[in-house]
Order: sequence, then C-alpha cells, then structure tokens
Amino acid sequence: MLSVLWAALLGIPLPLCSCGVIPTTVGLKNEGASKGALGMKFFDKFKKQETEAGTVVYTVEGMHCNHCKAAVEQSVGKLKGVETCEATPAANTLVVTGTASENDIRKAVEQAGFEFKGVK
Repeated sequence: MLSVLWAALLGIPLPLCSCGVIPTTVGLKNEGASKGALGMKFFDKFKKQETEAGTVVYTVEGMHCNHCKAAVEQSVGKLKGVETCEATPAANTLVVTGTASENDIRKAVEQAGFEFKGVK
C-alpha cells in the first residue's frame, strides 16, 4: 500500500510523455528497481533484439558498377537475419546490419559472382 501511495505522489510532479518512459525505466532499473516493480519483461525483449543485431563491414572484390552493387545487395539482402546491406564498388565494401552469419553472407556474395574476402 505504501508503494502505491509513493508512486501516486511521484507521478503528480513528474508526468512522463511516451518519449520519456523508456529512459526513465532504464534509469530506475540502473538504480536497483526490480523487474517486477517496473513491468520490465517487454524491455528485456527489446534490449535483447537491440544487442543481437550488429553491423559488420566486409571486403568484396570484383564489383565495378551499379549493376554489380545491385546484384550483391539483392543476394545478401534476401538472407534471413539481414536487416540492411549496402555495397560500395569503389571501396570494395559490403556493410551488413543484422544477425546473418558470415558464412551465409559469403555464400550469397559468391552466388552473385563476386569474391568474398571476409571482415575488413
């Protein structure tokens, strides 16, 4: 009962808009508030998805034009776990964001007809 009263008193001077809920919740969690007190199950799921996806830059040789760029991006972009990919022929790079494995990306690049050199 005391916690409900305390929350009601704090809620009056500190109204939160929808933009402030997550940062406030993170701050309270970092201060030691329990997950149950904050209803944090949704937050754990969000945080897990956020940290699993990463961005990696690979070296891909043999791309010379926008057609080559499109071929690599189309092949890699359809892989499960790829959120975004961008090839740059002039720099011989392929930037991939997501959770797809390097081996799957290698296969997709090679199927498109280009040489995969690995992480840059």
